[in-house]
Parts: sequence; structure tokens; C-alpha cells
Amino acid sequence: MKKIGDLLRRISGKMRDSSPTYEIPQPVQFERPELDSRPMVLVVDDERVFVDTFAMILDQSGYYPLKAYSGEQALALIEEVRPDLVFADIVMGWVNGVEVAMAVKQRWPDCPVLLTTGHYGNLKLLEPAEAAGYQFEVLARPIHPNDLLAKLAAAIPGRAS
Repeated sequence: MKKIGDLLRRISGKMRDSSPTYEIPQPVQFERPELDSRPMVLVVDDERVFVDTFAMILDQSGYYPLKAYSGEQALALIEEVRPDLVFADIVMGWVNGVEVAMAVKQRWPDCPVLLTTGHYGNLKLLEPAEAAGYQFEVLARPIHPNDLLAKLAAAIPGRAS
């Protein structure tokens, strides 16, 4: 067993006392420019391609995208910025999307939150939120951009068409 632990420490270079460390990615943006009045949507997922793709779609569709590549990064961002809506994947690293959603609702009860997952087995992660009285809409993945944009327009006050 000792050889396996030594090997893991050498491979990762980041393991101490047999406990892995986790580095939180730095936020891409902290605040929108003063003159940008578009609704701000925080997109949270540990899959960069998902975040970057939806951020591009949102930007081209009249929203100001704010990106977070982890739940931890999202929690740091919501301390600095109040988004108009949060769109988060349920399953992420150390802090999942449900925990992010509950933190958002504790800080800003009127902020809409949409969650997403590709596996309905992950809905079990919603149980603590439901026990605490939270209800979140969950969108199945893959989600067509037009369907997401329709949900955003309906969820953000003044954006429904």
C-alpha cells in the first residue's frame, strides 16, 4: 500500500498526508462594465466547454454572461456580484450546483435559479434542498440553446416575450 501512496504523491505532486488538494480556478470575470445593462446570467459548470459555449450564446442573445468553472468559484462570485439568474450543473467537484443554488437563494431569495443534469439519478442531490424548503427547476441535458433562452426569458422579470 505504501508504494501506491508514494506513486500517487509523485504523480499528482499536490498530495499531502494522503489527502488530495483541490485548486479552485480563478474567476474569469468579477463584474460587468458600468454601461452594460443586459441581464447578468451566471453559468456554473466544471465542464469548461459547456460554460464557454453557453456564455457565447448568451452574449449573442442579449445577456451578460458571467462564468464560473466550479461551485467554489460561483460561491466567490456571488459574494461580489448579484446575477439576474444562475444556471448551474448539479454535479460538480467539491461544491455541487444544488449547494450553489441554496447559497444564491439565501443571499438573494428573488434570484431565479435553473439547474441542469444529464443523469436523472443525480436528482437525489436535490433532497437536502427540498428538505430545507427549496424548489429548483431542473433542465435535462443536452438542452437546445433556444429552449434555454426561452427559460431565461420567462424566469428573468421583464424579459418574457
